[in-house]
Amino acid sequence: MNKSVLVLCSLSLLVGLTLGSSFFGAMVLNDPVNNQNEDISTGLAVSSSGPVCESTSNHTSPGWVHVVGDGDNFDVTFDIIVKHDRNESVTVSREQTGVNGFTLNISTSNESSSGPATLSENCSSITRLSGGGEIPLSYDQLSVEYNDNQVARINNTQTTPQLKRLPNPITE
Repeated sequence: MNKSVLVLCSLSLLVGLTLGSSFFGAMVLNDPVNNQNEDISTGLAVSSSGPVCESTSNHTSPGWVHVVGDGDNFDVTFDIIVKHDRNESVTVSREQTGVNGFTLNISTSNESSSGPATLSENCSSITRLSGGGEIPLSYDQLSVEYNDNQVARINNTQTTPQLKRLPNPITE
């Protein structure tokens, strides 16, 4: 693997872990064990780069989602590359699904993108999403979905950090 790719992956992981623990570590969460009917609402910090033409991109490493417990919650960090139409914008949100399920929901919309206006009409567009947030210790499952299609699933093992590799790029 190329040294610059390893450095970029390491920096992405470090930034995600730092954001997850710094920005969200101080937030007060509802206790999901004692209060099953309340929505757990924590933030999600996301950085987006793109769209860029896939043919000119240097994003050769696979995307990933990382889940690790910090004693109070599970920190979730990710680095995801998605392929989409050049006239679409890409967003990601963290949603609670059921009592203890969560989804990183990546979606596209036909709103004009804030990317470079120089993308050619025959360009396959990709956007990179990096970020982090939290989910409660009691989560059962974290899904990654792209336009409502499941790309990956991580089940809570309560024992070890989990790293799930994703396709590069994610397509519909």
